[in-house]
Amino acid sequence: MSQPHQRGRDQSYIVKTFRNPNASQYYGHDDRASRGTSYRQADFKARGRMRRGQGRYQGNLDDDAEMGGRRPRMQQGDDRRRGMRGRGRPRPSRGRGRGLPPGGGGRNPPNASQPSWFRVIVKNGQTFGKEFVMNAINENLPEPYMPIGYTNEANRNDVHFFVENKMTADTISALDGRILAPNGSKMKIMSRRSEPPMLTVDDAVKAELAQALSNRYVPANRTLNLSQFYMDPYIRGKGLYLPLNRQNVVAAVLEIITGQIPEVVGINLSKNRITSLMPFKAIKSSLKDLKALDLSHNSLGAITHLDSVQGMALIELNLDGNHLCDSFKEKAEYISAVRKRFPKVILLDNVELPPPIEFDVEDDAAAVTKLPESKSSYFCGTQPRDIALMFLKQYFDVFDADKRDPLMDAYHDNCRFSLSVSLGHRNSNERLNLWLPDSRNLLRTARERQAALLRSGKLEVLGALARLPKTQHDSNSFTVDVPVANERLMQISVSGVLKEREERHSPIRAFSRVFVIVPQGQGFCVVNEMLSISVATPEQIKGAFKAAAPTPSPSPIPHVPVVPGVVAPPPVGVVSEDVQKQMTVQLATVTGMNPHWALKCLQENSFDYDRSLLVFNQLKVEGKVPPEAFLPA
Repeated sequence: MSQPHQRGRDQSYIVKTFRNPNASQYYGHDDRASRGTSYRQADFKARGRMRRGQGRYQGNLDDDAEMGGRRPRMQQGDDRRRGMRGRGRPRPSRGRGRGLPPGGGGRNPPNASQPSWFRVIVKNGQTFGKEFVMNAINENLPEPYMPIGYTNEANRNDVHFFVENKMTADTISALDGRILAPNGSKMKIMSRRSEPPMLTVDDAVKAELAQALSNRYVPANRTLNLSQFYMDPYIRGKGLYLPLNRQNVVAAVLEIITGQIPEVVGINLSKNRITSLMPFKAIKSSLKDLKALDLSHNSLGAITHLDSVQGMALIELNLDGNHLCDSFKEKAEYISAVRKRFPKVILLDNVELPPPIEFDVEDDAAAVTKLPESKSSYFCGTQPRDIALMFLKQYFDVFDADKRDPLMDAYHDNCRFSLSVSLGHRNSNERLNLWLPDSRNLLRTARERQAALLRSGKLEVLGALARLPKTQHDSNSFTVDVPVANERLMQISVSGVLKEREERHSPIRAFSRVFVIVPQGQGFCVVNEMLSISVATPEQIKGAFKAAAPTPSPSPIPHVPVVPGVVAPPPVGVVSEDVQKQMTVQLATVTGMNPHWALKCLQENSFDYDRSLLVFNQLKVEGKVPPEAFLPA
């Protein structure tokens, strides 16, 4: 493990650019209750004044609809907004009775400083033209007003635009019938409360956005200040309303940043009433140089909102003024939760953190390139592979047969078996009910039943296997691993899909089995087995049984131990040529002899496979197998 991380020359530049040089450090006791000093970042200067006590949701922010579909929680009145006396300790209510303001009543008092949106409609405005309409209205206003979203009404001759406060809307409505139109009629004007305007972000709007971002970008230190972007004077001067809590606006802004200033190292998104970071997810992959992000005084309610952008190599992060900060009782928990998502952060909420402990590892990208290639199956050797594949073929030929009694000789006298059924979702019980009676899923089985469901001994295990549904396994779906194999035991893991043959619709299941097999006689037997059954995924169901799989054998293997590389002994009598070839290949694989000598061994023993293998082992121990038997044919 290396020494604690020290900031290099490039990192110290970034910290110097974005941090407050007078910020305190997280050393010793600090409950973060004292915030009398207003820290300001060097290049992210707020527009206009900030009144004392408005550190959280500002009264001059517009009442907009957030991306998350929820409004931020607010207490009653500006002077009763939720404060922070340390992380997670809200300021107690000072109202009377049950926290209500003086005077009683359950409704919030009107807040003149918080604007509301109104939609102003001008009858026959299309006939008069935008220039005449706005000039006539502005002549009667104390200050000229730039309309937001001036639009022609569909299927009418009217026009409408948006006003962001009641006073202006009332003043304009008072002009109803007092303005003489060019055609000699009186202009009819009305207003009604409305949601904030939803404007389409087309190419023309993107061009205006690009100019606004250019105005706010500082090339000298590669920073972009988007604080209170919805109030941008250039955007408002174009009659647009483009808040950064709208997904289409965020998508357009990120597209412009990625295309024109991808080298940006710091972005200020404070005071934009952002409730979700999901639309900002593209920042992770498109802005590789980003080191500082200011999200203060937004509407992020939970630390999990940061998951959308976690993993970025941020050095500075500001979350102050969000409700997520109040969800932690201890400062250490808050720091840990942030660093879990952004391990390299050294400046959090304008306060310097102790340097993170790092390890001497290569960059993630370099490490990924050196990882070995993924393989569908793994075998610790060639011989264990051959044994495992033949063992599985023999085993499932019998298991998928109508009767599983022949598996008796495939299990050790002191074997153990357990079944675990995993329910993928709440309504899966009915779909897996045939497997549930013997399920020993430790998360769903009472402790007193767990021991009883662990099957011990050959008879108990065979009884449990016999109760399982009749199946057919798709051998083409198998993934086989043999991580351990020696002269004493071998572990075989196999997973894939199967279908229940007796069910009406033959449902597809996913399975995983782990066998521990040990030598016994001339073959192997199972000493431990774990079987897991779960609902198959849509991808598994789609790819299941695409290639023709062998049907279960009506005549299962006779009562012999499961032997690696052994097929069912042929019936007494004439052995077909195909069976002879198959037995020759298998004997050659198991013994290491070339096909010529393997065939000779079978011929001399009347194609009795067990006897041929027994004779070979005896002659090999005695040293009587000639060397040429192992030479390539």
